[in-house]
Amino acid sequence: MADNGDAIAALYAPIVFLHRDERHFPVHPDEFRETCRFRRSVPGKDLGWNKTSDKWEPGNEASADFLNAPWVRIILESNSLLGQDQEPAARDYCRNVRPRDGQNVADGSQQGLFLELEDKRGHHRATGRRDPKSWAMFYDRYDVDGQHLLAFWVFYAFNYGWADHEGDWEHIRLQFGTQAPDGKGRPENIWYAQHNGGTCVSGLAPRQYDKEEGLHPRVYVSTWGHASEPWVADRTAYERDGTTWRSWEQGTLAPLDRQPWMNYAGAWGEVGQFGFSTGPLGPRFKRRRCA
Repeated sequence: MADNGDAIAALYAPIVFLHRDERHFPVHPDEFRETCRFRRSVPGKDLGWNKTSDKWEPGNEASADFLNAPWVRIILESNSLLGQDQEPAARDYCRNVRPRDGQNVADGSQQGLFLELEDKRGHHRATGRRDPKSWAMFYDRYDVDGQHLLAFWVFYAFNYGWADHEGDWEHIRLQFGTQAPDGKGRPENIWYAQHNGGTCVSGLAPRQYDKEEGLHPRVYVSTWGHASEPWVADRTAYERDGTTWRSWEQGTLAPLDRQPWMNYAGAWGEVGQFGFSTGPLGPRFKRRRCA
C-alpha cells in the first residue's frame, strides 16, 4: 500500500499494462538481492563477497556464503570505493562504481561492483511472478530549477531483447512545472523513459489517464524490454489479455529515499561485454546523470 508520509504519490501513481506475452515481470529489489552474488571486478580477476568470512575472496564460487549479502555491507563497500560517506543531500550522484560506465570513478573501466544472478536459467525462462500484489513501485519527488517532478520506478530482474542484460530499472516522470503536485491538477507533461531515450507527451490529455477525470497515467510496458510507452496499437493484447497493475492499490508503493539500497552505486546485474549489456545503475544515479 501507499506510504502514509506522502499520499500525493498514491494520487498520481500509474496504471500499468503488461502484454499477454510478457514473461519477465517486476521483482522487488530485495528479492533480486537474495538471489544474487555481490561481486567486485578488478583487473585480471573478479572477487566475491563472502558474508561468512566477511571479506572479498577471489574466484567464482556460488555457495550460500556468497549469496544474499546484506544491504548494509553492499552500501559500505559502494561508499568506500566511491569515496563518499556523506549524507544523501551532499553526495555526488553523477559518479558511480558501475563497471563499463563513463561516469565510473575509475574512468569508465571494467572495475567496479555488481550484483550477479546466481541462477542463469532466468535468462531463458520467466522471471518474477504474474501477480501485481508481489510487485513494487518506488516514487521520487524532487525539484530541478524550480520545476516540480514526481518519478515512479519499477525493477525487473532481466531485460530480454537485442541488448540482453540482468537487472532493468524503468520509470516515468511527471513534470508539474512551478506548481507542486496537490492532487487537484494534472502534470504539464509526462516523460516515458525508453532505454537511452524516451517520449514526452502532454499531461493534460484525458486519454493518458485511467479515466476521464483521473490522475493515474497509463503506461504500456514493451514486451520483455520494458520500455514505458504512452500508447500502443494493440490495446487488446494489454488491457484485456495482459496483466493490469493499479500501482496505488496493488503491491508496494514506497518512497525511494527511504530504501536501504538507494545509495548503491554499482551495477544491478552482471558485467556484460559492453556498457549496454551490463546491469544498470539504480534510480538515484540514473536521474542525476551528468554530461
